[in-house]
Amino acid sequence: MSEFVYKIDILSESQVEYFKELTNKHYKDFVKVIVNEDPDVFELFVDNLLSELAIGDINTKGMSSLEKLYLMIVLRAYNISPTVSFSCDTDEETDDGKTVKLNINIDVIQLAQKIERLKVVPKFEIESGGVVIRGGLPKRFHYTDVQHAVADCIDTIILPDREVIDLIHLDLTEKIRMVDSLPSHVLPRVFEYLLKQEEVIKKDPVIVIETEKNIKVEKESYIALFNGSIPEIIKLLYRINLKEFYINEYSLMKKFKFSYEQLQQITPGELSVYIDVIQDDMSREKQETEKQQQDQNREFLPPQ
Repeated sequence: MSEFVYKIDILSESQVEYFKELTNKHYKDFVKVIVNEDPDVFELFVDNLLSELAIGDINTKGMSSLEKLYLMIVLRAYNISPTVSFSCDTDEETDDGKTVKLNINIDVIQLAQKIERLKVVPKFEIESGGVVIRGGLPKRFHYTDVQHAVADCIDTIILPDREVIDLIHLDLTEKIRMVDSLPSHVLPRVFEYLLKQEEVIKKDPVIVIETEKNIKVEKESYIALFNGSIPEIIKLLYRINLKEFYINEYSLMKKFKFSYEQLQQITPGELSVYIDVIQDDMSREKQETEKQQQDQNREFLPPQ
């Protein structure tokens, strides 16, 4: 069966991958994961989501957290909206003592372009004493120890007898055990590579809120490889009030007679279009009703 697909660049591989649409079911489940605040569940969900939506066989276990961030940004732009809107508190108050809120809009396309322009080196190869170490940027969103991040960067070990040891599909505990057997001077070189990439990534903010008002959130947001900032950017892009989600679904089922199953399969962007149609329709009906009432009232006015 044919279906709509679109291309997304896999930046570290200089190739493109085709992706299917993100559905409302995906989106709602992800919002629940975000609310749950479990970093391991979050990691698992993102990996499974990218694997499920990709037409080809992509290896999320071998994909860097920076690459995953980029893919989640583009998925958001295609399937939900190219703009993220939210409100934040300022230090100003109204005459009745209420906090003045400021509406913030983030351009998702611009955010993706900033990631594209990062001059990072996605892969490395280190040779020492006949042993070749190959790897790349960290895969996970969060680490409790920098040493774990270093171990997770190593994908392949080629021994002097040319035996190839593939670490990509190992879990982090197994990777650490394998990496601990390497010569002691190899890991510092991997760490040096990571620090250089970290400097590139942290050089400029990825999100800048341009306002002269004093607001209760940071006006500039940076990402880094080890501090958990990458998943926070993803959460910012996808977080939504679940109650609002359910209200929208209810409105569509009541007004347009959609089935629940149909609503789960359309994209969040399509759902927003239908909600806009509902609001326009309700506004037009209200105007027509008011006009009819005005016309009826004129009929009962006494002649002058």
